[in-house]
Formats: sequence, C-alpha cells, structure tokens
Amino acid sequence: MAPSPWIFSKTPRRKISTLADHIIEKYVDSKFDHEPKQFLPEDCIDVLVTLDNIIKELLKKDELEDEDRTLPETVQDIVDFICGPAKKVFLITIVSDLRGDHLYHALDHFKEIGFNDKSLPFKGLPIEEGERGQEKDPFFRQDETSPWSKKKIHDFCHEQWRFLVPVFCRNNFKHKLDPEHILPFTEKYNLATKEGNFAQVYEIKIHSDHHKNKIFNSDGSLAKLAIKEFKLPPSDEELQKDAEDVWESEVETLDEISDLKHDNLIQRIAAITRGRQRFLMFLWADGGNLRDFWKRREKPELTASLVRDIINQIRGMADALHKLHNYKDQYHYRHGDIKPENILHFPHATKDSSIGTFKISDLGSAKHHSVATRLRERTGSKAWATMEYQPPEAMTNQLSKGPGPTSRLYDIWSLGCVALEFMIWLLYGYKKLEDFKAELKSKTGKLGELTAFFILKEKEEVSQSGTTSTYLADIHPAVKACLETLSKDQECAGNTALSDLLDIIKTKLLVVRLPERTDSSLSALKSFSVTNVDGNSETHQPGHKRASALSLVGALDDILNKGKADIDEHYWHTGQIRDDALLPEVVPIIVPDVRVDSVDKSSHLFVGWATDSGPDRALSRRPFTQNQDSLSNDWSYPVDNDFATHVIKEMGPIPPTDNHSATDLCDKCKDMDFWAPRFRIEETWSELESTLNTCAFCKLRWDISKHLNRKDHTSVTFERRDSTLKMNDSSLPVLSICRTPESNITIPVQIGYPQLPGAGSDAHFNTLRQWVNNCDERHGKLKCRPSKTGFLPTRLIDVGEEGSNTIRLYETKEKDSLEYVALSHPWGQKPPEYFCTYRSNVESFKQSINVADLRQNFRDAVATTRALRKTYLWIDSICIIQGPDGDFDQEAQHMESVFNSAYCVLAASSAVGQSTGFLNERKRRDFVTFKRGDDAPFYICRFIDDFNQDVIEGSLNKRGWVMQERVLARRTIYFTDKQCYWECGEGVRCETLTKMENKLESFLGDPNFPEKVTSGLTNRGQRIVFYEDLYRQYSRLAFTKWEDRPIAIAGLEKRLISDLGTRGGFGVFDDGQSLLRRSLLWQRGDDNEEPTLRRITFPPERNMTVPTWSWMAYEGGIDFLELPLGGVEWLKDQVNSPWPLSASGVSHTLSRGGSIELSAIAREFNTQGADSKAWMIVSDIPERKNESLKCIVMGRRREEGKSEDDARHYVLFIARRPGENNVYERVGVGFMPGKFIEPQASEKSISVKVR
Repeated sequence: MAPSPWIFSKTPRRKISTLADHIIEKYVDSKFDHEPKQFLPEDCIDVLVTLDNIIKELLKKDELEDEDRTLPETVQDIVDFICGPAKKVFLITIVSDLRGDHLYHALDHFKEIGFNDKSLPFKGLPIEEGERGQEKDPFFRQDETSPWSKKKIHDFCHEQWRFLVPVFCRNNFKHKLDPEHILPFTEKYNLATKEGNFAQVYEIKIHSDHHKNKIFNSDGSLAKLAIKEFKLPPSDEELQKDAEDVWESEVETLDEISDLKHDNLIQRIAAITRGRQRFLMFLWADGGNLRDFWKRREKPELTASLVRDIINQIRGMADALHKLHNYKDQYHYRHGDIKPENILHFPHATKDSSIGTFKISDLGSAKHHSVATRLRERTGSKAWATMEYQPPEAMTNQLSKGPGPTSRLYDIWSLGCVALEFMIWLLYGYKKLEDFKAELKSKTGKLGELTAFFILKEKEEVSQSGTTSTYLADIHPAVKACLETLSKDQECAGNTALSDLLDIIKTKLLVVRLPERTDSSLSALKSFSVTNVDGNSETHQPGHKRASALSLVGALDDILNKGKADIDEHYWHTGQIRDDALLPEVVPIIVPDVRVDSVDKSSHLFVGWATDSGPDRALSRRPFTQNQDSLSNDWSYPVDNDFATHVIKEMGPIPPTDNHSATDLCDKCKDMDFWAPRFRIEETWSELESTLNTCAFCKLRWDISKHLNRKDHTSVTFERRDSTLKMNDSSLPVLSICRTPESNITIPVQIGYPQLPGAGSDAHFNTLRQWVNNCDERHGKLKCRPSKTGFLPTRLIDVGEEGSNTIRLYETKEKDSLEYVALSHPWGQKPPEYFCTYRSNVESFKQSINVADLRQNFRDAVATTRALRKTYLWIDSICIIQGPDGDFDQEAQHMESVFNSAYCVLAASSAVGQSTGFLNERKRRDFVTFKRGDDAPFYICRFIDDFNQDVIEGSLNKRGWVMQERVLARRTIYFTDKQCYWECGEGVRCETLTKMENKLESFLGDPNFPEKVTSGLTNRGQRIVFYEDLYRQYSRLAFTKWEDRPIAIAGLEKRLISDLGTRGGFGVFDDGQSLLRRSLLWQRGDDNEEPTLRRITFPPERNMTVPTWSWMAYEGGIDFLELPLGGVEWLKDQVNSPWPLSASGVSHTLSRGGSIELSAIAREFNTQGADSKAWMIVSDIPERKNESLKCIVMGRRREEGKSEDDARHYVLFIARRPGENNVYERVGVGFMPGKFIEPQASEKSISVKVR
C-alpha cells in the first residue's frame, strides 16, 4: 500500500541568522503617523553593508572560509557596485528575499542598467514603446531567467521606503517627499498647540542618525524639536491652489533667510512637503510661549535681576527685528505678526539671563502671509481675530480688502504692545494683565468689535466729488490710563530702569505717527486715511514718531549701560514693597489711628500715639517672602534617578506595598497616557463622582479635590509637571508619580517609594544611612562633612553599643578626634518634665544614665545615632549644666561651633516637647498602582513632599534657637509626622526619594553659610536686605526663656557681620558709614498678636545688658522702615557708634557687663497742625505715656525738587530715663519733614547717651 501524501513530519528548523534578520532587528519605530511604521536608521547602512555580509549572502553561507574571500573579477565588480552607489538597493533586495544565485543575477542587472540608490524610490517603468523600456526594467520581468516574482517585486517596492528616510542637515532646508516616505520621528507627543483648524504643533523626537547638525541648549542638553503641520482642506480646489502658492512663497522666504542666526530668533530646521502634507520643523520651546510664561508666574517677585533680564530680552528681540528688517540690505523683510503667542520661551538659563531666552517665531510670515493666516482669511474667519497687536496703519490694508504693503515699523508697534504687557505683568501680575486686556475691547461703529491698542473713529466729509470716509486713529483710552498708572508707580518714578522703559514705550513704540519716509502706504485708497486724533494727548506728544528697530536697540542699550553703573542696583529695583492695588502710592504712608494734632512743643506722648493701622500701613520690607516664617515657597522637583537607583541597589527592592497588581480602575483611567507632554485631566464634578466608588484613581482625585468650593471651581483639572500632578493651577502639587528601576518609561519619572517603611525600622534607618554615606562619598567639594580635628563640645553623650540599656556623659579631651551627632529639639512648656544635667547629678551621669529614664525625644535620638553607627551625641539639656550655678553662659558662646562641627544634626521637627518623640507611627500614604502590559508597575500617590509645610512651617521651626541651628548645621535630617527629609549643600531630599530645590532656601541650607549668599547675592545691598529679613523672621520666633533671644542668634550674627566686613552686635550692623543708622531704624511689627513690644527682664546670673536701641531687648516681631536703597542721605554727625573702629568683623552681642550706649544729638520737634500723612511715629511700647520726647535724625530722603525743610527725615524717638541726667532710652521710630525738627544749632538740641 502506497504511503499517504498527507503525512506531515516535524523536523527541527535549522537556526540560520541571515542578513535579512539582522536588518529587521535594527528597524526602529516611526511614531509620527497614525499607523506606526518601521525604518532603518541611516548609520546602520554602513554597519550592515560589509564585505563578509555580501559574500555570505551571495554564497548563502552562515560562516566563511578563508578561500571564500578570494573573489573572481565578476563578483568583485558586483561587490564594488554594492559598496559604492548601491548600498540601499542591496539591502532592499536582501529583505525582498533574494540570496545566492538569485541575488547575484539581480545585482548584476542593476549594475548593468545603472539602477542604484539614486534611482530610488522606484515607482514603475516610464511609458515607453519597444524593447528599450523593457531593458530599463530593473526586474527584467520579460526575461525567463529573472529571479523576481510578483511577490518579491511587491516586497521591493514596499520595503524601499524603510531605507529612504530623510536626513535633516543645515545645508538642506527644503525636503520634497512622496506620500509613502517615512519620517524619522521616534516619538510624537500630544498636540501642544492648535492654530485654528489649519495648523497644529507637536513636540517630536527625531532619531539621532537623521539629524546631522544637532542643536544644544545653553546648559549643554540636546534641544528638543517641534513639527508644525499645516492641514489643507481636501474639498476646495481653489483654496488648495491658493494655500499651495502661499506655502511655496513662505518656504522660499524661510530658505532665503535660513542663514539669519540670532539668539532671539527661532532656529528653522526643515520645510517638508510629503504628498498633500506640509510641515515646518523648528526648535521646541519647553517653556511654551510668552503668554504661557506669564500664566505660570502669576505673581512675579520683583527683583533687580528680573527687571534687568526682561529688558535684556526685549533688547534682544528688538535687535533680532533689526537684523530681519535689514537682512542683506533688502528693505522689504519684516515679521508682521509679533505677539506673545509667537514669542517662544526657552527656559534654560544663560550667563546673561536667569529666565532663559525668548525667541521670535513664525518667521514664515516675513514678507508674506503665513499659510494658516491665509486659510483663516479665505474660510471666513473674523477679520479682526488677529488685530490685537497690529498697528493703526494695518486698518488701511484691512479696509481696502487687499494685502497692501506693510512697513517694518509695523513690527515696532507690535513689540511695543508686548513690552507694555510685560510691564503690567511684572508690576501687578497676570490677573491685572487680564483685566487690562478686557478693557481693550471696544465698539467702533461700522468696524464691529475690535480688540487693539488703538481706536478708530469714522469721519465723513461731503464734497462735490462725493462722500469720503476718514478713519482717525488714537491710542486706546485703556492704554492711556494704563500708561498714566504706570508713570505713578513707585518703580517708574524717578531715575529707574522701568521709568526709562516706560518712556520708550510712550515716545518710540506706541506712537501712531510714522516718520515721513516710510515704505508703507498709509492710504491705500483715497477714501481711507489713518490720522492721529489727539496730537496733544499726554501719551502721544507732538513731534514723536515711531522709532526704527535700530533706534529702539540704542535706547534699550542706554538703559542697560546705565544699569551697569548703578552700584547698589537701585536703578533696577527701588527695593520698596509692593501691594496688590492697581494704583499704588508712589511712597507708601502709614496713617496713624489717632492724629496727634495737639502735641505742643514739649512733645508730650499720649495713649495711642504709636499706631500703624490703616490701608497703607505696610512699610516693612519683605523682599524675599510673603510669609513671615519662610524666605520662599517656590520649590521645584527635578527628577534625580541616579541617587534613587543607588539607594535601591544598596537597600534592595522597594518595600512591599498593599497592592502590586493593578488597582481597580475605570476605562477612562486605564487608557490615560500619563507620559504625553502636558498631560492633563479635566472633568466636571459629576464626571468625577460617577466612578469614584468603582475606580481607585477617581476616588483619590475626589478625596483631594472635594474641599474645593464648587461655585468657584466648576470643574477639576489635574496637569502633569514632571513627576507631579497639580490641581487647578495650584502652586503646589497634589499627587506624585513614582516608578521602579525596572520600568521602561522613556520620559523622566522619579524612581521612588509609594509607601514608606515604619519610622525606626531597619529599612527606615537604612535610608538615613544612604543619605549620609552618599554625602560623605560624593560631596567633598561642597564641604558638607566637618573635620574630625575641629571643635568639640565640652561634653558629649556616649550612646554605647546597639541594644545597651545605658549611656553616659563624656567630657571631651583636647586630643580627642571624633565625630558626633547633635539634636535640635523643642524643650516644651513644662519644666518639671525636663531631663537635664545639673551640678547635683553631673558626676553620676558620667558613670551611667538609664536609657529608660530619658524623655522620648532623647531615646529616639540615641536609637538614631546608633543606627547611623556613631558613638557620640550632643543634646543641650544634658551636655550643658543647667541652673543658676551651671555653665550655660560659657557654653552658649560656642553654639555656632557646636552645630557647625556636628557630623549630622537630627531635627525633631514634629515634636512639641521633650516627651513627644520623633520616631512615631506615621500615617499611611494613599496611592494607586498602574500596570501596563508586561512593564513594571508605576504609582500615583498623594503628594507628601512638602518641606515648606512640614519643616519650615513646622512646630520646631517656631522655636527661636532653631534658626541658628539650621543655618549653621552642615547637614540635617528632619523627622516629621509624614516622612524624613535630608538637607545638605546639594539641596533637600525626601524619604520618598524625591529631590527638592529652592534657591533662597539653599542659602539657609548652605553647609558653609553664608558662602552661597555671598555668591548668589553679589550686590552688598541685596545681602543687607536679606540679612535684615533673617532678623525679621527671627524676631517672630518663640522662646521658653526670652532672655535667650540675643544668645540664640549670636553665632549666626557673627557670620553676618564677618561677611559684610562690619562691626556690630545686638541685631545692629555698623560699617562706619550708613549701616548703623539703617539698622537702628527698626520698628514694631504690624502683625504681632499684641500691639506692643515687651521689655525682656534679664536675670542677674546672665550678666547681660541689652540696650533699648536693640530689638533684642524686647519680645515681639520687628520690621524695618521702608528705605530706598541709595535714596537716603545719611547724617553722620548725629549719632556715634558704641564700638571702636578697630573692631571690624567683631560681634559684641555676647560681651558681658557694663552698658553699651550711643552718643547722639537729640532735637526737639513739633508736628502740631501738620498733615497726618506727612509724618509717622511708631512706638515700641504704645502704652507708655506722658513722656517728653526728643528725636535723633538718622538721615533724609533724597527727593528731587524738595528743599531740606520739606524732605522726609528718618528719626529715632527717645525719652529721658528717670533719675538719670542726659541718659535716654529709645521709645520709637518714624519720619517727618525737616521743618518740624529744631535745627541742630538750636539751644534746644543737646548731646545725650542712649542706653
């Protein structure tokens, strides 16, 4: 019986690794089109086309023998052909499944007819008659010996596109591609911006092989790229033709100016035509556009550097326009569409600008309308949709319904609009800018609704030839009002940079009148003209004409050069505080509650004389903070996975969580693409609530947002910023995103812990050790670790071995070389519970202390010190002998060194007393687990990385001693009720493995304070204001013993005095010039719980005398009078320093015994009948009354046009100390015109001592 032909056997497939396999393995995905496509990167071609690979494919061998490499001449010709002009043809033939003889014959025919890489893409034969056409057929299909089947030809034609992917380089701007061409964009992120229905912009990532002239940011990182796609409507042939003409013209323009390079012009990379698609490729702006920049920084902090940077950027854009306007001396180039949306923000800081660079984009509209603009016009969009930043002369073109010529001065008006909006944002914030823009909307009769910086009024004139309509142009009333407001602002009054910029806007930019010689016709038709209505208006003075770009650059250069000559930077920023009013006072005045109209020449003081309430009372400077307890709350969260990976590698995997499998999610949440650029969730309350019971992520979002007032927030928005999600544009994140090291997420996402281990567990202590070890090993240049041979406290606690029940007090020896940990903690309010060393128990403590007898804070400190594998611990109440016969006075003088020399400081940030403890159970963190396919999970967690709230605003930081302890510590571990934080010279790290950065807070975290302040605030005036702000904060902190107030900051004060190169003490600086007088002008804070300061009683054992002219003599917060930096003439002969000139760099706060006194000239004054707004008195202790007052003049304000009698004089108020002749005490501070003060030559002026 014959065997059946339908029997199939299984035989092992021989594993053959062919070149085709290698080619396919190197394919990468192009993710630009809706359907993913694969292509071969350009640099892979030379890697694949090698002699051995060619021979293997021709011989169909996996491995070669030596003799295989000896080639016949005919084969050598084929090899030379492949390695020369036909590398891509060879590879395409390979993936079309030709090998051996078939491959040889195919390549031989290609060589014979000259079919090589330049012949690609192959689109079929030309229509030719006879055999000649067949001879050019690369597949010689009419020949029976052809190795090409229909399938293989199909494969060749299909596969060729994978090898024909364009390469973008500087010398080739225009790319004309077929519809089948694959673009080398390995990532296409979500739609970034949409310009109507006809243009969209995406962020893309291009394969490195296909971008030959890579562009780098100022910080060295690779610049990102953007693609702008113009969509041509398929149904309107006329519109298509029109748009095609505009596109060709626009690309031609861009090609013509392709070598125009400028830091403030966007760099163009390529113009791409692919079938019916049109693309422009340029740099991607991480910061979005200028309007996005304004929105993100809703209320900017006004500083000299910010003003300088903004003016520098405006100057750069003006210079860019000048280069464009005069490109190759061709007169007709201009931009034509300057507006915030066309100014892109590149946030990478440069040596000249901390805010990054602003670049003018959309240069394709130069000389021509852009494609998107033409499409909008042709499809019936509103005529005035893009009018907002166009000048009055643009109305000529609009009304004549023709393109018309456009002057280069067109751009100058538009830049003036942008500059004015920049000033409004800078001085008043984005909300006020929005209010201003709302005022621009006006009705203009037949013209419909127009939003612009000018208005038009129609005027009809009747003559014999007919009726003529003339349109008269004028600056918009809202713009006039705004310019008037700005001119009265304190930052625009007098000799300031913003005053000069405002003048440029008024007289050079927002000017209707043009120079007589211009390239623009102001009257395209005789029946239309644009004329200035109000030539005599304040905002448009006669004779002013709009400036050229070159003239504008010169004017802005004058500002920048003027600023360079300003030593104390008062020209850039006056230093005066700002309030939220749109019409701020030029000089804020404190209006007393009670007018002292009845004070006679003896200046008797009545109850209520020293009040400072009222709407304009805020005279105190707050340059760095809006919150009294923190310098800044502007935190960033940079992704730092190097350290996180190192930690997890050392510690093992992330601790187990409640759920490593995917959490129950709704379909919407399952499909969310969190890694898309500008990922955003926006939903109504009903949408969110519909799934909160079935979806864990919806429930988490609802829990976070449910406190919002639904009348104010009709919807809830969550937007991703790096590894965080912010809600409804909140300043702080509300959710964190973290991943495992095994995750394949391609964008920067923080590796971290969704759930933290228990406080005091091995895993917890392991994290602390990783922080310390990482700092020891990697931060040598930051000098975070103190020297072992440095200072040692008198006593330390020997914590003993792990598990020991006892510790002991150890007295250090001169030759000791050891490291110790210090504890920063609150004592609490109940003295009986304090655990302290006294003379009575010090000797027994040297022998042994039972750990069980310690308060919980101290037990936790012992456990943590042992876990850090250190032997010694310093705690103030145990290492300093307490009580009247103790050694606190001697040890307190070394507090600076105690904390600065500690190996590490432990801060019990959440504790309120010695018994609270800081290794307590912590609340579990809410999080949701997401798992996508086979990838490792990632987590979205409730945000807990809030150093500002947990530490800076924490209970420990309300304690007076802690400011010095934090500032002088080299590195600190903060224990809060949510997690631990680490702070060293590198910044702040969280136990979740998040890194936090804040420039101003880094000043206080500096292990070598104040090095960072000195380098970051190079201007001495800025440092003075910064140090005054430290004193202001310190004055608001609490003490268990108020007599500690001068001592608890003495070490810090010593460093401030040394940095400024001055002498001083008791919160007062003295440089022999102005600083003494400036420092003495402190005032009672206006936010104290009680409307008074309280004198501190210093016990006799302290042997300390604090003078009344020092705020350290009082309980309560203080501020400093608002004094314009560089704007006061200080009177040197009115008060003399209590310290000798030889004491430079010396702090006298801890000097013991005696009295410290000022010698001064005291004068009488009389304010009777004076306008209450002209003078101010702030009493230190308002309840004091019936005292005869005199004043000491510190200085007078420099006020142009005012005589010495009318100028404001800044004074101290003093009263005679009972029972002592010529000895006075300070009682207050204030100001008044000089005419109210008796002349120094008067017999009523006397020399006094102020103690």
